[in-house]
Amino acid sequence: YLVMAIIGSIILIWETIREII
Repeated sequence: YLVMAIIGSIILIWETIREII
């Protein structure tokens, strides 16, 4: 499902940003 894929990508990007910050 497209929405689930988008949400998953956002979570992965958010976790990466939190690690950098």
